[in-house]
Amino acid sequence: MARFEIRISGKELREHIAAKALLRGIGESEFRAELLAEMERADAAKPKEPAAARGFAGDFLSARDLSKYSVLKAIRAAAMPTDRKAQEDAGFEYEVSEECAKAQASRGGLIIPGAALARSILSVKTGSGYAGTGDALVPVELLADQFVELLKNKLSVGKYATMLSGLKGDVAIPTQLTGPGAHWGEEDDDATEGSATFGQITLSPKQIASYLPVTHKLLMQSAVSVDALISRILVEQIALGIDAAILYGDGANGAPTGIANTAGIYKKTLSGTPTFADLVELESEISAANADVSVLRYAFGAKMRGAFKTAKKFASSASDATIWEPNGTVNGYECDVSNQVKTGDVFFGAFDQIITAIWGGTELVADRHWKNRRTNIAVFNDVDIAVRRAASFAFATTAASAGTGDESGEEGEP
Repeated sequence: MARFEIRISGKELREHIAAKALLRGIGESEFRAELLAEMERADAAKPKEPAAARGFAGDFLSARDLSKYSVLKAIRAAAMPTDRKAQEDAGFEYEVSEECAKAQASRGGLIIPGAALARSILSVKTGSGYAGTGDALVPVELLADQFVELLKNKLSVGKYATMLSGLKGDVAIPTQLTGPGAHWGEEDDDATEGSATFGQITLSPKQIASYLPVTHKLLMQSAVSVDALISRILVEQIALGIDAAILYGDGANGAPTGIANTAGIYKKTLSGTPTFADLVELESEISAANADVSVLRYAFGAKMRGAFKTAKKFASSASDATIWEPNGTVNGYECDVSNQVKTGDVFFGAFDQIITAIWGGTELVADRHWKNRRTNIAVFNDVDIAVRRAASFAFATTAASAGTGDESGEEGEP
């Protein structure tokens, strides 16, 4: 009989499976596989908690549930409310939407959990994109996984932001603005009174939306790759919109305030391509403010990278060393190159000091145009962005009006 140590707490289910395993003389790996299978079955039989108690919209779905979810069925049902078959086919998708609605206010649309969108995208191995309204995607044999993508910007710094999800209502994050300090004195001296001041970073839901028209024939396709194609388009456009707002959001017309327009960042106005000395200045200002609290990196566009590849670090030096270093760094710092950053701009900072707050899942509203049966899809997300520590960022620009950050470099509210 095989023997092995069982290092699992003595719950009744686990003890029962372990006893059977010992009696049958199975190995440890086989035992663990059986235990995991039993635990999954037991978990599936438990009543589900409300979505609001489980964080990000869709986290309550199992892998099996996600494999059943179809974004296309959800769109068809939303677009054709009087079509009995479309409504019946989307029964599961409606159930998921109702569960997600417990965690967020609805505009009357059908809520698609983020986990389902992500799963649809990952269900095909190749990329996909979008052109026109989709009529070109419906030949005799649909090859959506071979579709030629729209050329678009790469995501910039949004991927480094600290994400808060599963939120309900406005959020306030306390911050310390000043400290009480310390002093020296003789043995009988009284302690000098000091004080600390505190503030808050507030976040509230702000609407970001995207619009996608698709043809009737594309909508009627059942290929998994079409499901992934539409999901990818919806996700990418929202993600690019959030990413752009992190950099340049102006705080107007419902938009959040991004780095370039945040008071307290160090801002430098350039007369042309930044020199190596200009970049070192950005780095030094952040360190001088004690704001180099985590990994620092650069973000700039493709044309700026090209300029750095030909610009010498030291113009008067005999060395041919350029600002862009052979390992893809600038002065040893990693760089993100994306055309999300405007030509002539350079960002430097600790981008995990950006907070991206997300309320609920993606809400979908669809309607059909009666003349041509085209379906117009609109998706909405509730998102907000905040700079946690303004002093952790520096921004150099050739356009004096590109942002309203503090050029003095003095630290604002963290």
